[in-house]
Amino acid sequence: TEVGELLAARWPDILSWMWYFFVACFDRDLVDKTFKRNVHRRLCLMFAVGCSRDKYTIEIGEVPGTIRLTTLISMLDTEGTYMTQEDAWLGTFTLSYFLHVKIDTFVLDEVLAGVGGNAKLFLDTMIARLDQALKTPEIFDKAVTIYATLLVALDPNRAIPKHALCIAIRATKPMVILTNTVRATLDFRASPVRSNAAP
Repeated sequence: TEVGELLAARWPDILSWMWYFFVACFDRDLVDKTFKRNVHRRLCLMFAVGCSRDKYTIEIGEVPGTIRLTTLISMLDTEGTYMTQEDAWLGTFTLSYFLHVKIDTFVLDEVLAGVGGNAKLFLDTMIARLDQALKTPEIFDKAVTIYATLLVALDPNRAIPKHALCIAIRATKPMVILTNTVRATLDFRASPVRSNAAP
């Protein structure tokens, strides 16, 4: 808790350094794939510690550029050239801290800015990763929960109906996606692979 409080208090300075490493590793492509994965995980860990309490999450999220960075982190390597499905899930989990605690126009604008205004790209990526997670027993439990919860968080009935992200998610027919997700989850829970898995 004390570390989270310290990070929240110094977040503008910390965020500057995080952007520095993000740009160097992913925008300018100055390092190899292994180093990229390591930096990705450490950026996500910094958010995990900083967002250890909802209070800190809100404080950190109000600093311009924070949610934009988490959005970029969640969208890294959409083609899967160096990140695993678990890496991709971790990036989306990082963004979910902010979407779970508070959704307002500022938060959604930051997410949209992180994908260059392309709401469809963002949602298509998350839906594709959800579909992939549904077929991967190793990460099913944690990944499916995060992607499905993100879609629920952006539900126009709960969020900002006229925002571009909410309009875009309406077009994806989220209820169909979530219904299929629930069905797949029930099948997974009842499957022999699940019941025979090590605890």
